[in-house]
Amino acid sequence: MLEEYRQIYMLLPYRWEALDRRLPVTAITLGGLALTLAHVAGPLQWLALVGTPLWLIWLTRSTVNHARSLEDGLRRIEDIEREIAATIHGWPLRFQSSHPSRGVHVGGRTGAGTIQGVIVLSALTLVGCASLVFVTPQSSPLVAPLYLLYTSIAFVAVASGRSVLDMYQSPLPESMRDK
Repeated sequence: MLEEYRQIYMLLPYRWEALDRRLPVTAITLGGLALTLAHVAGPLQWLALVGTPLWLIWLTRSTVNHARSLEDGLRRIEDIEREIAATIHGWPLRFQSSHPSRGVHVGGRTGAGTIQGVIVLSALTLVGCASLVFVTPQSSPLVAPLYLLYTSIAFVAVASGRSVLDMYQSPLPESMRDK
């Protein structure tokens, strides 16, 4: 049990780092994309405009999955702490089971903050892409409304990342999470 505890604690920094890196990498990538889209014309611009919403959906979903994996690790550590406490009738390991942010956010404060940041940056990027389509000359009057519909669907998918996380149930039984 202690070896599992140690191994999970070794895995958690990977999850935290993955979440910590998401926001700056996303901001840099989206900033570069915005500059590129403004100066590139033709098919390359349209390829980027079609691909960006799909990339944002993937980014949000993968960020939520990292936060859920982090939550799984934290809850398993808490579970091990409780099992050891029950076995020896004391609390030699109590960090996670008594942590103040326990149960407040899935993936802890790092996961919650990163997900909110990714959703906000993604929403701003989708608005920027939709705006760019309205100022770019098109051959068909249907292009702008169809792209607005496309980015609206992408926005709903990106924004649903938060609700997917809120509905996430930790693998630890409810009776053990309350103790």
